[in-house]
Amino acid sequence: MKKIFACILICVSFSSVAQTDLEKLMQSVKQGNVATTEINKKREQEFLNENDSREKLFENVQVEKETQESLSDSLESQFEKNEIVLVEKQELLNKRLGTLKEMFGVVQGSVGDASSHLSNSLTNSQIKGRQDFLMQLNAKMGKSTQLPEIHELEKLWLILQEEMTQSGKIVQFTAAVSTPSGQTVEKTVTRIGGFNVVADGKYLSYDVITGSLVELGRQPSSRFLNGAKNVEKFDGSITGFGFDPTGAKGGGLLKALINAPNLKERIKQGELVGYAILTMLAFGAVICVWRLFSLFIMSMKVNAQLKDINKIDISNPLGRVLSVFNANKTLDTESLELRISEQVLAEMPKINAGLSMIKFMSMVAPLMGLLGTVVGMILTFQAITIFGAGDPKTMAGGISSALITTVLGLVAAIPLLFFHSLLSSKAREMIMILDKQCLGLIAQQIEQNHNQNENSTQNSVRV
Repeated sequence: MKKIFACILICVSFSSVAQTDLEKLMQSVKQGNVATTEINKKREQEFLNENDSREKLFENVQVEKETQESLSDSLESQFEKNEIVLVEKQELLNKRLGTLKEMFGVVQGSVGDASSHLSNSLTNSQIKGRQDFLMQLNAKMGKSTQLPEIHELEKLWLILQEEMTQSGKIVQFTAAVSTPSGQTVEKTVTRIGGFNVVADGKYLSYDVITGSLVELGRQPSSRFLNGAKNVEKFDGSITGFGFDPTGAKGGGLLKALINAPNLKERIKQGELVGYAILTMLAFGAVICVWRLFSLFIMSMKVNAQLKDINKIDISNPLGRVLSVFNANKTLDTESLELRISEQVLAEMPKINAGLSMIKFMSMVAPLMGLLGTVVGMILTFQAITIFGAGDPKTMAGGISSALITTVLGLVAAIPLLFFHSLLSSKAREMIMILDKQCLGLIAQQIEQNHNQNENSTQNSVRV
């Protein structure tokens, strides 16, 4: 019973608590409905107020539209009237200009041509401010409502006259020069007409964009630089100078001279084969000099021996042959001839020493050059296969580099062949002297033997 009573008591407690919460919930809902209703009424009122302002704004816009349409109609009407007036004024202007219109057209063309020419002229490095005037005058001439004034035409004429005069002069002046290292230095420069400008014996270029002089990072060969130095020291005498008639602004001839590889770069293009050919040439040159000196000394000694045969000098081939002859006089003629011939044959390798090597190198050098050319052509055509032949300069440059080894081979072969011919003729001359002396000695011995035999015969007959 106690348990039942406790359960009933707990249920009654829960029901009372739940009823209290429900009452609070109802009160909060009622309060929320009242607040929402007030907010909605307030927003409705604001919308109504704004609607009135929008209607006023719309009315103002309508009025502005009508005003602008009216203004547009009046402006359009005025524009049409102005068009008619403009046509009449233009006809009147053309009638009053008469033949002057053609003159102003010529002036306008002259201004355009002068502006284009002077923008690239080398004289701008010395004379400043002309380009701004020409640009202003050109803009003025482009307008049909403005005409040039007398002083402007006179200034245009003076500018053209000054350009023609300065283009035919060699002038020295001080200007800022940009060096390849990036520094700007004040230098005394020499301008040769409108073609080139030099400073300190070096060629300069004119930068049109910045209007400054720039020293060329790569200069032409020394013979042109020597001419530049002579022009800077001009004393009135005739002086040779290499100038580019296409102008200093990237002239084609000067650029070609600058971009042309020098001797060292040409040799470098030959790569391994080129270096091998040059090494062979150097080795062959050493042998040629050695043999030329040896044969010269040998020839001097042989000639000295020929002048005095009785005084035998064994330091030369002829002296050694004579010593063999003197040592074997008692032998019969055939044995003596064999001994002398043997000595002559022994001297021939010494006389012809190095000639076979020179001949070998003179024959191998062009073959090596041809090998390098074939290899270079193969590499060039491989590059064309991969990258295409869109640029003929690239293909021509590759072929030119490939032909360098052929040139080097010929450069090595020609002097080697010349020296081989020279040394061979000198060696043959020496051998001919030995053979001639050998035959003379044998003939002398035969004659002596014959005389002895005759004397012995006569003595026996007397007896």
